[in-house]
Amino acid sequence: MGVFSDFAPDYLAHGIPVFPTGGDDGKKALVRNYQKMGVPASRKLLEGARFDGANLAFMCGRWNRVTVLDVDTPDRTAFDRVVSECGDTAIKIQTGSGKFQAWYRHNGEHRKIRPIEGEAIDVLGGGMVIAPPSVRPDLDGKAYRFLEGSLDDVDWLLPIRRGALPPEVYGKNEAGKQAADGNRVFEGERGEAFFRWAMKESLSCETEAELLFRASAWNEANYEPPLPESRVADAVGSAWGYRERNSVWIGKEARAIITISELDTLGGNADSAFLLMKLRATHGWREGKGFALSKAFAASLGWTLRRFYAARGFLGESGFIECLHPGGNGPNDPPIYRME
Repeated sequence: MGVFSDFAPDYLAHGIPVFPTGGDDGKKALVRNYQKMGVPASRKLLEGARFDGANLAFMCGRWNRVTVLDVDTPDRTAFDRVVSECGDTAIKIQTGSGKFQAWYRHNGEHRKIRPIEGEAIDVLGGGMVIAPPSVRPDLDGKAYRFLEGSLDDVDWLLPIRRGALPPEVYGKNEAGKQAADGNRVFEGERGEAFFRWAMKESLSCETEAELLFRASAWNEANYEPPLPESRVADAVGSAWGYRERNSVWIGKEARAIITISELDTLGGNADSAFLLMKLRATHGWREGKGFALSKAFAASLGWTLRRFYAARGFLGESGFIECLHPGGNGPNDPPIYRME
């Protein structure tokens, strides 16, 4: 099997049509009309074994709601500076060549190469982008990988900060809209995004009252229509609770905690303990939210399916995870679990 056959179902489950790529550098589209491909057409490409060994890519822009900032340098300091200027984002990528990308909510950006003089930045508001965990055959198989975030974060990405990019990135018709709307978050693009913002903002606040003051102002400036005051207060209270427990990890490398009693429950099942830690680091903060836990996850660990299924089954039997949907109705219907 390969990247496309193993991981395309995860992208499709998040509403992102993908297509296979290959060639010497792994970046050449292997099908026609990929620019207009929807989920049904993408799903048909999984039939048979034709593209089992291919990479995967998707189209940026309005079609998939994603704009990618491609920072064409392996200098992490330069990447962090770009993200600071454009606004933090939930999804950050390291490419197979060791360079960086940041994914944002599409907000009318066009595809522009080097729009900022002196900066090695391409704005991919259109056209294709290679997606993790694709590999570079010409670079000893080095893979694209998520530095921060995952596909679960796509639905609540925020747009690039107003004024961070030249107006021409938005074109004649979009420049005025961008100036008016800026980085406002519209109906259907909020919820968890606000909670994530409050979690990160809590790190620089001295009191819960200060966080509430900042959150109320941010809500008015960035949400259209603003969230109800009660919802803002609930999110702030929850975020401050994480802050007091020293459990705010957003913006930092993902981590996980396991207690002595939990280790006793796991006994000597090392695979289940490792899988639990991996799941907590990846999905633990998303309280009660479902996530796919299929053979693609096994492949990301380098495990055989038998080993993976045994560890997953033990976690379910021990009450650490709960199966919400067993899946199995075709290649694009993965099992869905949540953390207990």
